Amino acid sequence: MSVDDAIRTRRSHRSFARDPVSLAALATVLQRSYGTHGQGDGTIARAVPSGGGLHPLDVYVLQFSGGALPEGVYHYHAGAHALQRVGVRCDRRELEAASIYPDIIASATVLLALVADMPRTRAKYGERAYRLALLEAGHVSQNLYLVARALGLGIVALDGFYDDRLHAILDVDGVAQIALMLFAMGRLDV
Repeated sequence: MSVDDAIRTRRSHRSFARDPVSLAALATVLQRSYGTHGQGDGTIARAVPSGGGLHPLDVYVLQFSGGALPEGVYHYHAGAHALQRVGVRCDRRELEAASIYPDIIASATVLLALVADMPRTRAKYGERAYRLALLEAGHVSQNLYLVARALGLGIVALDGFYDDRLHAILDVDGVAQIALMLFAMGRLDV
């Protein structure tokens, strides 16, 4: 699919087929939306611009049972293009209760969470750190939508969640590491 076609046909999808997202598709989504892409000007090039090249976001994969990955919560290490399992459970009911969109969570086969690691940016930018993290999350969000569309996947950004509940599921503190966005993803129900 051309970039033009991906942009023109990009949509939010709120219901998904029950077929799991393949490992290859998930790997492509992660790599192309926030992964590394070689070297540029002596630094590692990434898929999005970032204030000071600090890349304060972390991507978490929340895989329900029956998916391409074993059930669990995973942290994506962009430089190594690898997933680290940080939680062995990913209870759909807990995530439905953590969201104001439980019907969308019920339909998704996998979720992605963007978490800002504030100390990573705050050391250089102080009070502007939160603003820069939000801008970067917007860049990542658009990449997620375009890559998902190109792969024939559906995706929707969900900003409606209960912070403390989601932070507990991700095992982040909600102060230094803050969940910014949640994405429901799955194969399109055609």
